[in-house]
Amino acid sequence: APTPNGRGWMPDLSFLSLAGGAGGPRPADFTTDGGGDSTTTNADDNSMIPPSPKAAPFEFLVPSGEVAVFFNTYLDETTAENKGRMRRRGLQIIELMLGHMRDSQHLKDKMHLYYSHISAEQMAPNETQALMCENLPDDRCTELFRTKQGNEKDTLKTLLEYCQRVPPQELVIYLHNKGALHSNSDNEWLRNLHVRSLVNTDGCYQGFMNEEAPNMCNVCSARFSPMPHWHTSGNMWMAKCGYIKNLLEPQIFEERMTELIDTKVRSSREKLEYWAPQCFDPHVVTQLASIEEQCPAPWNVGKDRYAAEHWVHSHPTVQPCDVLPMEQNETMSYRWAYSLLPRNLKWKPELVQAPRFRLEHYVSPDLDPVNRAQPLTKWTKLEGRLYEWKFLYNATPPEDSWIWKYYEENDALE
Repeated sequence: APTPNGRGWMPDLSFLSLAGGAGGPRPADFTTDGGGDSTTTNADDNSMIPPSPKAAPFEFLVPSGEVAVFFNTYLDETTAENKGRMRRRGLQIIELMLGHMRDSQHLKDKMHLYYSHISAEQMAPNETQALMCENLPDDRCTELFRTKQGNEKDTLKTLLEYCQRVPPQELVIYLHNKGALHSNSDNEWLRNLHVRSLVNTDGCYQGFMNEEAPNMCNVCSARFSPMPHWHTSGNMWMAKCGYIKNLLEPQIFEERMTELIDTKVRSSREKLEYWAPQCFDPHVVTQLASIEEQCPAPWNVGKDRYAAEHWVHSHPTVQPCDVLPMEQNETMSYRWAYSLLPRNLKWKPELVQAPRFRLEHYVSPDLDPVNRAQPLTKWTKLEGRLYEWKFLYNATPPEDSWIWKYYEENDALE
């Protein structure tokens, strides 16, 4: 049979039947149960609060020709003793990020800000609007929703709904005030990395405004990584709506990733050993409480709360770009998570099609054994990617996709 990429090779996945697994989204009740830098809620918690009076109902959003910025804001209220400090820190992060956006040459006059407000102790609507909409016209600042408990999936869902209503060339940016829940220097530098990549004129914006290569990117971030799953650590990015509208609704996506791993990969010892042989390594087994529940770990496959980070790069038509340049010594270049994260602002954005490095380069030597073992598995190579795309979207990459050449050149198939 002809192969999708025309190169004469295609893994035979027939023995790992996807019967009942493919075919796109399934009906599901909306629930939230974890993700990102936010707190959680459950289906019985009626915590959604109507938006402030000046916020337009989301159904009334129309194409604007502007850059739509979706900002997931969260204020921590976990414990009484740190509530005031963490709340102030969350507000400071929001103010800093908004300041950078308002100063941006390509955003200040084109940005339409859509924000969500997640906090157990709600700010008054006029206070929220004063914070978020400062120096923005009323018709370019919209509150999407406010909720006592929630997470990134709620805001990503509205971003998807927006893209389903507007022309495919419309651009969206997704941001969140990372560090509001876990305030540390790692999150501060990671947040700075993303903000600089998205607000600088020579950053991601350049990739979408390139008239000579208009289809160079459909998702851009500071650093795209194909390991341990396709994602950008920190989950902030710019994308075209024409691509975004192909994605599953975020809550359904999380449920499908759980089904994929828990009922397909872990359905038998044979399949688990085929996809994740590191689960049977004595060191890993000793480290993890239960193979059945913990291996492969959620952060390695983009499930549970890590699904929100995996979501935007999850479709086989993705064309990622990134802007963080490599170091002179390639082995010292940042890849994902926090290892080798640049801790200065001296770097200048350098837009290229991603992945920037060979597949093997995305394995950080100082990570735990589960992560180090990932490249040795079929799951992180083309075979695993095709299996996941078939299950989630019943689709494979187009014949001319960069994906075929990348994995072929990286000797992904044995």
